[in-house]
Amino acid sequence: MRKSLQLLFTFLTIFIILSLGTMTYAQKKETKLCSYKIPITTKTPCFPLLCRGGCKKKYGPTGSGVCSNPKGFCDCNAVCRGPR
Repeated sequence: MRKSLQLLFTFLTIFIILSLGTMTYAQKKETKLCSYKIPITTKTPCFPLLCRGGCKKKYGPTGSGVCSNPKGFCDCNAVCRGPR
């Protein structure tokens, strides 16, 4: 009985150490955000919902955008594509 309890404790300890290591590795993997500029094709002043929609359309669900100028460009922040 004593040997089986010691073996069970050893495997449990190893399992806990490995699972904590995996959780730490997963939390270290953070995403980097990059800034992109996209032109606004309409001649109207920049509208925040239009800007955010354009960023989400071009860069996926992580894209968010704000107006940088009254006319012209949207500043988008999204997950970086490729090496930067």
